Amino acid sequence: MNDTLRIQKIEQKIARIKKELLDLGLLHPGSLSRQYNVCGKIGCRCKDPIKPRRHGPYYKVSYVHLGHATSRFVPPEKVREVRAQLANHKRLRKLIDAWGAYPSFWSKKNANPRLDFQPERFTLQQ
Repeated sequence: MNDTLRIQKIEQKIARIKKELLDLGLLHPGSLSRQYNVCGKIGCRCKDPIKPRRHGPYYKVSYVHLGHATSRFVPPEKVREVRAQLANHKRLRKLIDAWGAYPSFWSKKNANPRLDFQPERFTLQQ
């Protein structure tokens, strides 16, 4: 494959990444967990010695903000929305990583013209 065709192929992939970035929607970093809690009240169902039934589920999103671990509870009606935002953030990271592979190609290619680059290795997985 000649260099012009290779460059066009890379530019097309970068254009596709840019379009996907624009279509992402709202983002939220982190992960979502489902928790069941014990309240500690005497005689409560969560303290039953035979078949304890914890309270919940309660959903909690955890993430790092400004270098600090942070978490917050998510109301049940917002769980679907937060899951979509978490998936969008994960997709953002994959798109950035894929795009980041191409500039390193250009710098390496310019430094060493015999370097063989295979852009197919950096295809995105859905």
